[in-house]
Amino acid sequence: MIRTLTLAAMLAATQVTGETATPMVKIEKSEGRQVTAIAVLESNRDTVAGTVKTQHLLLKQLSDRRGFRAGALFRSRDGEHVILYTQWESANAWEQAAKAGADGSGLRPFSVAYLANRRGGDTLNLAQGTAPAILINVISTDPESIDKLYEFWVRGAERYWLTLPEVIGAALHRSADRRTIINIAEWTSGEAWKAAAAHAGENFAGAHGVGTSDPKLYDVVAVISR
Repeated sequence: MIRTLTLAAMLAATQVTGETATPMVKIEKSEGRQVTAIAVLESNRDTVAGTVKTQHLLLKQLSDRRGFRAGALFRSRDGEHVILYTQWESANAWEQAAKAGADGSGLRPFSVAYLANRRGGDTLNLAQGTAPAILINVISTDPESIDKLYEFWVRGAERYWLTLPEVIGAALHRSADRRTIINIAEWTSGEAWKAAAAHAGENFAGAHGVGTSDPKLYDVVAVISR
């Protein structure tokens, strides 16, 4: 059964039952044949509402496909990007879903290469209306440099970013074509991230010299899970 709730509905459920039946994306390190498929879409303040609407409809369509596990839609606070994030039971399940509709052709397969959660456990849970601040950094590189970029990111994260008490957790996704790394991190507030980014200076994002990064604060627009 698929569940999708608005923030108002989630709050109402909490008031009535004392528990939150919140649809949730649980990010964990990739194992076996599981795959994450992500699309990064450009927009602007004039077009972002339409892009969000279109991708929300696509997410609902994909959620009916066999092998769908969970999905989330993110909108950057500056209106310049929309990210569609989906999880599948296997690479074959995702490939079959992608073939069924051209609108999903922007989705690319990723694996979760690194995960840290200060709350404990081996997952990073994302839900609509519950995360204080979501930072998503899309880092582009070339296949020959991605291993160096990954090592650089991990070193920077463990020596600086993950030592900050304002960081709740982070998950690093690496694309199958070895051209993109996407970091999804949960922070206690957007202001805390901005202050830390300013302090980091030129070493921000761990992409210096081996790629180009595009870190932005995002809001979770919708979540669907099975």
